[in-house]
Amino acid sequence: MRLSGLLSSLLVPCLAGLGSVDAAACGSGRRGRRRVYVENAWFNDKTFALGAKLDSGAKTSSIDSANAEKFEQNGKSWYRVHLVDADGIRRTVEGPVVRDVVIRRAGAARQRRAVISLQVCVAGQSGEAEFTLADRTGQDYPVLIGRSFMAKRILIDSGATHLHDAACRNGAR
Repeated sequence: MRLSGLLSSLLVPCLAGLGSVDAAACGSGRRGRRRVYVENAWFNDKTFALGAKLDSGAKTSSIDSANAEKFEQNGKSWYRVHLVDADGIRRTVEGPVVRDVVIRRAGAARQRRAVISLQVCVAGQSGEAEFTLADRTGQDYPVLIGRSFMAKRILIDSGATHLHDAACRNGAR
């Protein structure tokens, strides 16, 4: 392999945050494992998982809101979102509204969406994430994980799927 080919095989994944290159190899000082573009997102204290696409092109995460209902709790707006997991079991997540956003897409009208806060575990990484409520009925996965959750947590390997499912069940950080 020529030097330019070797450099691009290492440097491009590091710069893009992609590939199977370990985070430490990119000089970040962080230890990281290869992550995939499709993982399970665990909700409700890791009691159930939904298929999730890791999308470095999306800033905010998104969850299917085709069956969502707004309600009030302690004087604040919340959403209850009903979803069906891979086993066909109806599941529910609830989160407070943290803000509203306006989504602009090429060739489509602007769309206002609520953003809720939820605890989630993806690829062994747990934390609070903001999710826009979006009808994802025609999408392959009911959950999309965006850059704001993945930053400093997850590297994406677009060539693999479901490598780290057990990490959330077995005590993720």
